[in-house]
Amino acid sequence: MDKDTTKTTFYQYLAPINFENLAEILLSLDKYVKKLTTEKLIMILIYGQLFSKTSLTELSTEVKNDEELQKILKLQSISTSQLSRKLRDTPDEVLQSIFKDLKIRILAKSGVNHARKAFKYLNIIDSSTVSMAVSQYPWAEFRNTKAGIKIHTRIVFDNENDWVTPDKIVITPAKGADKTKMDDLVVTTAKDALHVFDRAYVDYEKFDEYC
Repeated sequence: MDKDTTKTTFYQYLAPINFENLAEILLSLDKYVKKLTTEKLIMILIYGQLFSKTSLTELSTEVKNDEELQKILKLQSISTSQLSRKLRDTPDEVLQSIFKDLKIRILAKSGVNHARKAFKYLNIIDSSTVSMAVSQYPWAEFRNTKAGIKIHTRIVFDNENDWVTPDKIVITPAKGADKTKMDDLVVTTAKDALHVFDRAYVDYEKFDEYC
């Protein structure tokens, strides 16, 4: 991807974000900041997502080497440690506010019914842990003092027919990562299916495989 295309694409992703709506909270966060403001951090994170950067070190390198990116950010360089500290100190409310603002504007433009039709089959995936007596269930590994199981569940919300139902469950010992059961719960053959789960299921190699 050439730099002109990179710049144009990057600007397109930044354009819908109204940083003016966040002026009050950004001013308080960046009162004594001279280099890496919260706005610039968000822009760098969007760049990383857009161009599949996998670490803060990669982002630091991009800022240092890409002159077009430097012009957009008005930043000549930034270290990995600076990015890490700023990311740590940025409250979730900032990103939540951006998300809510974008959601409201999208729904206002396209309408709620459009969104409902777009999400035809929504699969909600999560697990629940049930603790049990280790003396009675030694096979259900969990902790030293107790046993337990995990009930991995897929719930389907069908917008077309307006119903919600548990669709599949997988029961395992509680000890073990949720993401190891994704193959049992993610539907890869249904057209227009959307899956929602929390970060316990984050596995980028698996996401690539599904794609």
